[in-house]
Amino acid sequence: MTLGQYGGWYVIAANRLVGFCGFKGPPDPRGLVEIGFSIAAPHQRNGYARQAVALLLARASADPIVTGVAARTLPHLEASRRVLEACGFKLSETIADDKLGVVLRYVRSLIDVLSQ
Repeated sequence: MTLGQYGGWYVIAANRLVGFCGFKGPPDPRGLVEIGFSIAAPHQRNGYARQAVALLLARASADPIVTGVAARTLPHLEASRRVLEACGFKLSETIADDKLGVVLRYVRSLIDVLSQ
């Protein structure tokens, strides 16, 4: 992917905007790219977040520069944590943030995906 391909997309279901997902920028020097996703409350618990993350993983794995994908969430956002874990992410660290408090950072290696 080129630099311009590391952007965001609307999540659309039944011709309705239900959320947003995307890359927070191009890969860092180690090949790690960070993603984010958000599904509007009335549309949660329908699998849209999991589908969005799966599509981001597929897009990232198509870039030979990308070796892994990271995502951050808050401890109380259990549904987001479950989505990440269901998509193969592992909790890598807990970060203290001045504004948000505790932030959980998840990482998914793409090395295993690329070797299959």
